[in-house]
Amino acid sequence: NASVGSSDVVVATDSPVGEHTHFVVFATSSMVEQTTPSALLFFDAFATVSGIAFSDKDLDVGELGGEVLWQPPASVDRIEVYRMFL
Repeated sequence: NASVGSSDVVVATDSPVGEHTHFVVFATSSMVEQTTPSALLFFDAFATVSGIAFSDKDLDVGELGGEVLWQPPASVDRIEVYRMFL
């Protein structure tokens, strides 16, 4: 719920989507609730790389060196950066 004068509600990070597909907003007064809400179809974005490969070019024990390669996700429209961790 949002108070009068407010025009936003924060959806917490990691909120489960379940079977839901839309956000709907009804305006309510002491006299009546809006019968037809405004609706927004949401898009739950996700992206996963695949085919990760690495060939160690550093011959010293306990050290790595070389190129890490991967296949990007099918859609990269919302990708801003790739991050790799050891």
